[in-house]
Amino acid sequence: MDKPELYEVLKKLDENLQLPTRLHVRGGAACMLHGEEYRMTLDIDVIPGESRYEKTDLSQACEKAGILLDPTEFEELEGNKPYLQLLPEESLCLPRPKPNSAKQCWEGKKLEMSTPPAADLIISKLKRSDPVDLQDIAFLLMKFETTMSELKEAFSRLPSHFRKDVILVENFENTLRDFFPQEPRKSCQKSPKKEKLHTALELEPAYS
Repeated sequence: MDKPELYEVLKKLDENLQLPTRLHVRGGAACMLHGEEYRMTLDIDVIPGESRYEKTDLSQACEKAGILLDPTEFEELEGNKPYLQLLPEESLCLPRPKPNSAKQCWEGKKLEMSTPPAADLIISKLKRSDPVDLQDIAFLLMKFETTMSELKEAFSRLPSHFRKDVILVENFENTLRDFFPQEPRKSCQKSPKKEKLHTALELEPAYS
């Protein structure tokens, strides 16, 4: 689904919920809700610990709206429907949240959508760092003007086993080097950060 389809899914879900619900999300859906264009996804990654919902109500609303809830891998492959994925928190490569840091990005009558702050979303994409993730990182850096200090602070809030992950650390260092070069530049030259951001954002429509 693209961005208009994502909003349509949220409207259908909102219409079928009986109780106030907040879904705290990450991943491609989070970037789309913050305005990223040319992005597609089938899944809406929900962080249960930062969300507020009643499981039966959410399940019934999803069924009525034609959305899968926490499908098995077989259902994902066979259904080809949008779905909500309740992420196991122990496996999340995501900084531990700071109090009152959630960013609201959509609100209906019953349903409210929120995401972690931009720096946390960027850090969550470093483990895989595929071309789609890099496009998301570039979008978030440009949209929210995220600073190097904000990224370092967010990285420090990762669970310790992720902070020690060799691949993740290398990807983090590469991100800082690529988007925040240290060498001084003459004022007449283009900003290397903005050049890198625009290059990443010129990728083909991304799907994950």
